[in-house]
Amino acid sequence: SRERTLFQIPSTSSTRDGCEAVRSAPRGSPPAAPPAGLRAARACPGRPSSGILTAGMRLLIIEDDLPLAETLRDFLQEEGHQVLLASNGMEGLRAVLEEGPDAAFLDVVLPKLSGLGLLERLRQLGRSLPVVAMSGHASEDEARACLRLGAVEYLAKPFNLDRLNLVLQVLEVTLFPGRRRAPSLST
Repeated sequence: SRERTLFQIPSTSSTRDGCEAVRSAPRGSPPAAPPAGLRAARACPGRPSSGILTAGMRLLIIEDDLPLAETLRDFLQEEGHQVLLASNGMEGLRAVLEEGPDAAFLDVVLPKLSGLGLLERLRQLGRSLPVVAMSGHASEDEARACLRLGAVEYLAKPFNLDRLNLVLQVLEVTLFPGRRRAPSLST
């Protein structure tokens, strides 16, 4: 359901077309093993998206909570975006520098390099990247610090998918002002 929030623990299964399908699993289900490094999420070319945007963005998710990262990845892929995952701040920094995403979703509380530390490093390197900071544990001061360091938005976890959609639309219009929206395939 599109109304679910992004704190539910997903379980995945393969569909006939080889894509991953996500179902909500009961809270407390064991999470999958964390990724060893940066992973490109599989796209599902035959699956229709909701048609919100004509062409997808290259998005990076930097999140150490694998079930949340996978749920966010699946939603973004359904919307037609290419998605990369990084499970800590150092992997995220490497992905920004080597992969050149259009925008990133950044957890504030991360191992190896915090979200604030990553934003500071990007600033020091002179790298401009639209970053949506997100956290379920950050204080109001940390949220303000993210915005001062260049984050374009701050999402408190859990956030609902309608809010995420609004953020995506703003990113799309900001990054690609001439792009037109496709007609919606969902009702």
